[in-house]
Amino acid sequence: MARPLTPILCITQVSGKVPIPDLRVEYVKENDNEIQRRDLELATDHYRPQGLSQKARAGFQIYARPGETDRLRRIRDDRELTTAIFSL
Repeated sequence: MARPLTPILCITQVSGKVPIPDLRVEYVKENDNEIQRRDLELATDHYRPQGLSQKARAGFQIYARPGETDRLRRIRDDRELTTAIFSL
C-alpha cells in the first residue's frame, strides 16, 4: 500500500519503506500555479524484482537501456505491475 508521507515533499511510503528516485523533476505548467512532479528511475539489469516492484508502486517512471528492457518487462508482467518501462 502506497501513501504520501508529507504533502510538502510528496514522498511516498510503500510497504513501510520510502523509495527514493534517481531523479525528481519539478515544474509548473503554463497558467497553473501548482507544482507538478515526476520521479524517474534508471533501472538496470541488476534490479531485483522486489526493488522494481517497490519503485513502480511508488509511481516512478522507469527507464532502462535497450538491452535491459525485456528482462525488466518480464519482472513487471510476473508481478502484475501497471507501469511502463521506457527504453532510453
